[in-house]
Amino acid sequence: MKNSFVMVADDDQASRLMIKSALAQNGLSIAEAQNGLEALRLLENLQPDLVLLDMFMPEMDGLETCRRIRGNPNGAALPVMIITAND
Repeated sequence: MKNSFVMVADDDQASRLMIKSALAQNGLSIAEAQNGLEALRLLENLQPDLVLLDMFMPEMDGLETCRRIRGNPNGAALPVMIITAND
């Protein structure tokens, strides 16, 4: 059985590190993106089981990134969770 593969897109390096550490402790493989545009570029070659998107990122926020993922035939059914550290 293969490990689940998660992509984490967050502009805050400390947040990515914290999320990556928590996921890795549970045996998940992780790819990191610094923003939505980088996440979309990585998705051209990667097939994650889940994408975690920060809500507020420069260049493209989590909602727009999710819209673009959904607009791609390979991303139409891909689970996406949008996360934020804001209240």
